[in-house]
Amino acid sequence: MQPTNSHLPHTRQRPRGLFVDRWGTLLATPPRGFVKHPDELEFLPGALDSLYHASRLGWKIYLIGNEDAVAHGQLSESAWKTIQSAIEKLLLDSGIEVARSYACLEHPEGKGIGVRTGQALGDKSLDVDPDLIVADLPAALASLSRAQAEAA
Repeated sequence: MQPTNSHLPHTRQRPRGLFVDRWGTLLATPPRGFVKHPDELEFLPGALDSLYHASRLGWKIYLIGNEDAVAHGQLSESAWKTIQSAIEKLLLDSGIEVARSYACLEHPEGKGIGVRTGQALGDKSLDVDPDLIVADLPAALASLSRAQAEAA
């Protein structure tokens, strides 16, 4: 009888994700608020070791964050992509694989769709004036789909 690689029911470790903000958590934020060149990247003390150990324990590493410098026109999208690639290479060189990277390059005070079921419109935690206010998520997605179809 040959051993199999299958697990007994309920014994397989469930996938886990660790979502790490780039600036101020993984990397030091420079005084001007952003880096212009990959040579300026500085990992915070203990950050690489911690992520390395987390990845060895089975955590998938995800990078997240707002890139305000791009949104405000202080840094081009292409320069940001160069910096992001350098971050991922430095992590990989340290034995840390990034499962996925998420970044918002849009203006933080930009317009979007407000959803009445969401908290931000009710408690005013976001200072935005949405272009459109809809009842719920399905209505928001329908509106986005219509706008995309009209633009095509």
